[in-house]
Amino acid sequence: MDFAGGAGLLDFPTIGPVVTAVVVLVAPLAGLAPLSLLTPRWLVAGVVLHLCAQLARGRGWHAVLCAAHPGAERPRRRDVILTWVAGAGASGVLSARGGDALKIVLMRRRMTTSCPTLVGTLAAETVAETALGVVLTGWALGAGLVPGLPRLGLGTGALLAAGVI
Repeated sequence: MDFAGGAGLLDFPTIGPVVTAVVVLVAPLAGLAPLSLLTPRWLVAGVVLHLCAQLARGRGWHAVLCAAHPGAERPRRRDVILTWVAGAGASGVLSARGGDALKIVLMRRRMTTSCPTLVGTLAAETVAETALGVVLTGWALGAGLVPGLPRLGLGTGALLAAGVI
């Protein structure tokens, strides 16, 4: 199961798009969305945006890893991004934080670092993501952008967003 060139299951970096494709094909069969409502243009746009988001998040984790290991050899950006994408895809299949555990296992094989340090880098990324999510959710609630909810004040929207998250 060599990460760089092997053909092991954990090394398959495109599991996220594969899971997305399976969901798109299975959802209509499960009665979740009729296939006639799916337009190829929006489907392709969604997949492209999803892949761009995964690349951006992988690059962000690379920056956090480099900052957490200032004197050590920098991990290759490609390895970090592929690990991120594999972990994100596994998160869709495994329970709760299974994808994060996979990220730690794969990056531990590529770097000379400790598992607690890698967990800390993921925690740093998660805190920033949660803070941004609270701000954006509060803004959407305060601006009245959530269908079915009355327009709330910004303070009420922020409290509601913090409670939800």
